[in-house]
Amino acid sequence: MSRRRSRVSEQGNALLMVLLLLAAAGVLTVAILSNLLGEIQGAVSYRQTVQALSLAEAGVHYAAAKINDTGGSAFAGASNQLVSHPAAGQIGLFDVLVRCSDGTVPGNPNPCAAAPQPNVRVITATGFVPGKAMVLGRRTVVVTVRQALLTSLNFGVCGINGVTLDRDTATYGNVGSNLNIALNGPPNTPGSLARIYAYNGQPGNATAGGTVTCSGSCGAPYNQVQGTTTSNYPGGQVCPVLPPISCSPAASASGDRLNQTSLTISAANGNAVLRDVQMQSNSTLTLATTSASEILVVQMRTLTVGQNSRVRLTGAGKVELHMAGIMVINQGTLFGVDSADLDIAPGRFVVESCATDVGTSYAVQFHQTGRINSILLAPNGRVQFDQASLSKGAIQAQSVQFDRNTQFRFDTSSFAISAGAFNTLLTWHEQP
Repeated sequence: MSRRRSRVSEQGNALLMVLLLLAAAGVLTVAILSNLLGEIQGAVSYRQTVQALSLAEAGVHYAAAKINDTGGSAFAGASNQLVSHPAAGQIGLFDVLVRCSDGTVPGNPNPCAAAPQPNVRVITATGFVPGKAMVLGRRTVVVTVRQALLTSLNFGVCGINGVTLDRDTATYGNVGSNLNIALNGPPNTPGSLARIYAYNGQPGNATAGGTVTCSGSCGAPYNQVQGTTTSNYPGGQVCPVLPPISCSPAASASGDRLNQTSLTISAANGNAVLRDVQMQSNSTLTLATTSASEILVVQMRTLTVGQNSRVRLTGAGKVELHMAGIMVINQGTLFGVDSADLDIAPGRFVVESCATDVGTSYAVQFHQTGRINSILLAPNGRVQFDQASLSKGAIQAQSVQFDRNTQFRFDTSSFAISAGAFNTLLTWHEQP
């Protein structure tokens, strides 16, 4: 009897051991499976996070392409931009927001003009996987980009296809051309010879891809060129390559301002996009800014200003005047003065002309103008100064013609204009 009980007890112990081993194996199996499931879920989550980040980065590139497109500086963003794969179908989508440096929405016609940094955009892009209704992965990228700035010019005057300085003209600063430079005047009257002088940090050089010719002599004895005279400049590329210039005047007659005696253009007035503007004699054209950080962009097709008029800049900001057609400023007019008719820093007033010459008319013409304070860029047309005394700034054009009694001084004070693409990355950071 005792042996039978001992056998039963041993069998019970064995069964208990088996059950304990099975329980331990089950617990271990559950732990292993749980761990494997966590790793699988983590891998899936990681993959979805990476996909969401890729979608956000795609949104940044999308926004960058938009703001660099023609007229894109006012682009403010887009939502629900789907991204799909030819085989896998929809991967996800992204939203993008574009804001000025102060957080405001870019507006027209002068995007971000009132922001502290008008040439900066902040892009916020968020990627969603597989979509907003069921979000398995979400990442945000915030990027700050800056538009390139043109802040200096190597020459006081540079004509791509030539520069002609007639008798009784004085140019203070360097003169350049990809082709030829001609300094005219009667050698038997040395005081009437065209001359180039050192000024404002420039030595008064004459540099040409073709030839520099002086009617008397560039060097001794007449010394029409105070600095160095260089002909056949290696490669022929003397004038700096300018960024593209765009002009978008009003398309209809509703943008015309004809026979005006007084006209104020400002972002606040909402009249910075015009077609043809004609100011009468003794008139005042005011380009009004409100802060030092503002860049007022004005679009016109043509501009004619009558005799003894004023083209004024008020406020502390800058003005970019984009001309699709010809600009004519007539006798006795002050071009680039403040409300008290005092000279402004020329770099605050930049004329960017897309115009070509029309018949015998120059793209930009100043006729016996009193004072000029401006940077003039006209890569497709000619610029003419006819008896334009007391002028300051810098000129780059297809060709430049100074007629007698013109005096021009190199001065790019306060010059800094937006120049091309938003292609400088300032900051980049990711957010969950």
